[in-house]
Amino acid sequence: MNHSPSEKEINFVRASLQQFNEEHVGKDGHTPLSLVEYDETGAVIAGILGGTYWGWMYVDILWVHENHREQGIGSKLLREAETEAVRRGCHHVHLD
Repeated sequence: MNHSPSEKEINFVRASLQQFNEEHVGKDGHTPLSLVEYDETGAVIAGILGGTYWGWMYVDILWVHENHREQGIGSKLLREAETEAVRRGCHHVHLD
């Protein structure tokens, strides 16, 4: 077993799974979903990185700079991402 596959091997595994999925359930319609928040100077202070596919939203990263935590910024980003996911046709998204 190779614990350090090459980029070519990684891409082969991804492409193989994508082909299988498309044959059995159709295209996933993956679309990245990324949002950032800025401070008054225009510096990035928070961000959420994820995407939508097959009617679902996922989050890879939700980050808020330590000086801006506990101010509701992360919650705001998550709500905005959920709103966008619903706009894209995602289901099972809970909006407060």
